[in-house]
Amino acid sequence: MVPDFENQLTGVCFTGHRSLSEKEKDTVMRRLDILVRFLTERCGTKYFYNGGALGFDTAAAHTVIGIKGNRPDVMLELYLPCRGQDSGWKPQDRAIYKNIIRHADHAIVFSPVYTPDCMLARDRAMVDASDLCVCYMCPGRFSGGTAYTVRYARKNCVPVLNLFSVTEEDLLSSGDPEDLIALTEK
Repeated sequence: MVPDFENQLTGVCFTGHRSLSEKEKDTVMRRLDILVRFLTERCGTKYFYNGGALGFDTAAAHTVIGIKGNRPDVMLELYLPCRGQDSGWKPQDRAIYKNIIRHADHAIVFSPVYTPDCMLARDRAMVDASDLCVCYMCPGRFSGGTAYTVRYARKNCVPVLNLFSVTEEDLLSSGDPEDLIALTEK
């Protein structure tokens, strides 16, 4: 039985690998563009929660920022684990990060400094605020932040849509929220 999803996909969080190949980046960007447009146009999604990390998080943030240009009701909320999250990053990645922060509507920082739990606290808070968790997770990955976040979402009955496992055609053939939820992993 498919639940009634009217007004139930208002918040979506993103989690995924920090390292993506060039081919993966192209695929991820195409899938994110299709998905975020679908979510905003057909599901009424207004809030997108992002952890601000390199890789998939950065791609997802750029996609939402692009959509926001035509949809002022769409909000990008950053859930940052700690101040200085980007301190060890390459200069070009730091510049991208600062640009994402400038375009975000809101940012929550979970710790003034790095602590062993700050990233996991950030991940739990994003899932807790969400009706759908969108991830990019390769098969066989059972450790790391993405795997933790996906497990937490499943444990808390938040549907997980893995963009590694769906195609652009799968996303384009979704006509309504129920079709999208049918693509999620149980």
